[in-house]
Amino acid sequence: MAKPPAPLEIPPPAADSTLAQRFTLDPFHILQLSPSATARELDLAGAHLIAALERGTPGAGRYDTPFGPRARDPDLVDFAADELANHERRIVHEIWARLAVRTTPVAPLAAPPPWTGGERALGWRRR
Repeated sequence: MAKPPAPLEIPPPAADSTLAQRFTLDPFHILQLSPSATARELDLAGAHLIAALERGTPGAGRYDTPFGPRARDPDLVDFAADELANHERRIVHEIWARLAVRTTPVAPLAAPPPWTGGERALGWRRR
């Protein structure tokens, strides 16, 4: 009998690089709203998500981003609501939020093999 697959570990957005956080910490992704959402919809979504996280509702602790799913907590929901309350920052987030999201994680690129001929090419080692 086949063993069931291991549960998917969802990384927190803070584990991402600074550039990746531009995508994974987008408030529209965190709140699962479109950039055309009204201020009332933003408030309702934030309150609904915080209540769902406090109740332990399945699926409330994750959200989809262009880099795959990420973990969500009440502090992250508050951050997203605060970011979108500022009109100048909201405009920037609206642009970034229009990127497609992924429900499966993105595999990191494999590291290139080390360049073993570097010292010789730079004259630091005899040929």
